[in-house]
Amino acid sequence: MIRNSSNKDATLMLNRIGKHRVNEILQSNRFRLHDPLVNGGLWVGKEYTTGTAFDRGPLHNISHGATATQTARFYYLLATDQLVGPRATRFMKGMLSKPEIEHKFVKGLADRENIKIFRKSGTWRIWHADNAIVEADGGRRYILTALAKDPDGGQWLSRIASSMHELIVTTKLAAATRH
Repeated sequence: MIRNSSNKDATLMLNRIGKHRVNEILQSNRFRLHDPLVNGGLWVGKEYTTGTAFDRGPLHNISHGATATQTARFYYLLATDQLVGPRATRFMKGMLSKPEIEHKFVKGLADRENIKIFRKSGTWRIWHADNAIVEADGGRRYILTALAKDPDGGQWLSRIASSMHELIVTTKLAAATRH
């Protein structure tokens, strides 16, 4: 489901957890990954196969949804061991660390040395999404999240990843060197 973006496996996991239970967790006070105060966020209201929606989002009546803010929040909670416990965090990061599709952020960061990327991407029609925790030399770590609605969105995300990495890592390195 993570490494190859398998809709069949995503649907299997959705049904194991429970369709409505997933959205209860997303809306819970603990996680607030779907929060009406910040335009919604993560929402799963349809299996990742053909079929109709079982639970349309309360704000925008959508069957699936994500905002950059709430996706970044998910990765922040994961990076700071607030999403699941330390053991499950290591397991999740292990799954996220070996993407088998080399596009979007992975492609944009492919020429960078000594980085680790923990990411999940998605594509639906002309919507492209990628989200990651990136760890670079010297303990530098950042969260990168982007959504694009364009047929060429995958290429945009590749360029964004490369440019943001350069900006974040080089700027931090230069500031550390000056002090």
